[in-house]
Amino acid sequence: MGLFCGGAVVPVRRRLRLPARERAELFWTFTRALVRGDRETMLRVREQALCDRKLWEMIRRAVLDSAGAVTIETLFFLLVFIVGFFGAVELGRGVAIKQALDHGVYRAARYLSLVPDDQATAVAMVQEEVSRAILGGDPSLVRITIDMPSTSFSTPFTVRAEYPFQATVPLVPGLSGRTLVAEHGMRVEKYP
Repeated sequence: MGLFCGGAVVPVRRRLRLPARERAELFWTFTRALVRGDRETMLRVREQALCDRKLWEMIRRAVLDSAGAVTIETLFFLLVFIVGFFGAVELGRGVAIKQALDHGVYRAARYLSLVPDDQATAVAMVQEEVSRAILGGDPSLVRITIDMPSTSFSTPFTVRAEYPFQATVPLVPGLSGRTLVAEHGMRVEKYP
């Protein structure tokens, strides 16, 4: 019983020993073929590697070591992907809350232009819009100021809402918070 090496059957106990230079050339030929996906060259070198135990071990380690390289690359990609994904979600949450503030302030100003004496309902409108934000918002954090000097016809006034926003992204500590601000001005349209 023996191995078939290069056209000859060599007994298992008496394997050939290739010179170091030829062993190195065959190893690099195999690794280049592995990277290119050249199956024919890999099989040819494998046949010669069965004759030399050192070359066989070098090829076996090279094949096993390449799996670890892919793992490291995948890990780096996943870290960047996770930070990017959660960063995008937090950015979307901030945009959704800002849009809710803008819409709520506009609704409140429009309502106050018609009913200038009912500021409590205007405040509730802004808080309701923030609570209905797509990615969530806390209506209790909204600070609303209504600057209305008088309730007489054609008096200009403004409604301003502020919301403290803090993005939370994993693996990125210390993000500074921002205050989202929305302001809308109108005139009182209620005629006495």
